Amino acid sequence: MPRDEVTQLAKEVGAEISAYINYHYDEAVVVFYKDQLERFAALVAAAERERAIEIAKGMQEELEAKFEQTYMQGVIAGAAAEREACAKVCEKAAEHNPDDADVAYAFADAIRARGE
Repeated sequence: MPRDEVTQLAKEVGAEISAYINYHYDEAVVVFYKDQLERFAALVAAAERERAIEIAKGMQEELEAKFEQTYMQGVIAGAAAEREACAKVCEKAAEHNPDDADVAYAFADAIRARGE
């Protein structure tokens, strides 16, 4: 949790905050009374819970989009495989019925063309 959020939550519960600067970094001294500390802990926990919920929602949306994309790729691949299988049935029929071969090959071509 960013420092400014922590400071804001401490202020919300009435903690005394004093800041001073040393040679290495800024520091803040926060003084809590027991009841303030308990409320502060509850506010921090609630803020972190909300942050975790937002992260989870983002992950859920990302996973749903990925699932939908993968699902659609599967549907498209399945449809292509089904078209090819049907076209091969037509070609097999052409081999067994030479008199109707032109029609059977035309059907096979038409089936494959649906995927273009």
